[in-house]
Amino acid sequence: MNESTLKLIELIKQEKTANEIAKELKISNKQLFKRLLKLKNIGFDFKRKYYYNGDIIYSLYKEVPLQPLNSVDIITSPEEQEFEAIVISDLHIGSTDERLDLLNRIYDYCVKNNIHTIFNAGDIIDGMFGHGDKLHDNIFDQIEYAIKKYPFDKSILNYAVLGNHDFDSLLKGGKDLALVLQNYRQDIVPIGYATAEVNIKNDKIVLRHPIEVAKNEPVKQYAHTVMFKGHYHKMEIVPISAGNCIVKVPSLSNIYFMDNYLVPSALKIKLNFNNGIINNIIIEQLLVENKIFAINSAKIDLTKGEKFSNSDEVKLEEKKKILVP
Repeated sequence: MNESTLKLIELIKQEKTANEIAKELKISNKQLFKRLLKLKNIGFDFKRKYYYNGDIIYSLYKEVPLQPLNSVDIITSPEEQEFEAIVISDLHIGSTDERLDLLNRIYDYCVKNNIHTIFNAGDIIDGMFGHGDKLHDNIFDQIEYAIKKYPFDKSILNYAVLGNHDFDSLLKGGKDLALVLQNYRQDIVPIGYATAEVNIKNDKIVLRHPIEVAKNEPVKQYAHTVMFKGHYHKMEIVPISAGNCIVKVPSLSNIYFMDNYLVPSALKIKLNFNNGIINNIIIEQLLVENKIFAINSAKIDLTKGEKFSNSDEVKLEEKKKILVP
């Protein structure tokens, strides 16, 4: 981001009027409006206060749009009764602990296995706080880097909830990652902050990633719903009941907090439908290294709220025995 744009953002933060900003930058008010439009296109949005003397004061919009809850539909054919996807979380792009190499391998895996959907449970970027060092000294360069480095394939769509590290961009810099993705990476669909819904047939997947300012937000309960939760950097199937299942998603980065969990990893899921409702789900945890290995799996019967383990968690030294091609 160039010096002139940074200066404009700083003047807005100082609550200078439109006339004052134009004068200080030595541009016309119409030129200022055009520059504000360009800022909006790269993820900044503004509130406006209008004054009787004809002046305007802009302020950066920094609120989390939690309600109404955003949702998106994935259209499938009536004949399709199975739905396969990969679930990832906590990429923390922009941290020295990022693993873009593993994200690229996940894309390769999807292409080879005819998987077209990736669910992302939040913290796409690292923001300017948290664990480890940063590759950039400001949030703006970090987002540009993430947009450029995130893999792309014309047959793969990502559906993402935005987490607390993603929100850091809006909170600290006034730049909305959701707007940036909508404008520059339409293959990455930002559904909402903290909680998001993906409608499939007559049912839905819920993506969840806690945000501090929204921690008291009630999480709706749905019949026959699977919720994938980011933020915890580990794989765990939370105790389930008939029609509901919560799965914590491991991190696809080098940031993790419990030695007994094998990370980085991702989840491969297969949803089976009956009359448009998720009947059961098969979950495999994939350890992503030079090759991708299934290290444990489970089948969940949502009609009864029962979990059946297909294999126990595999020790690291034994993982090569269960190679997934």
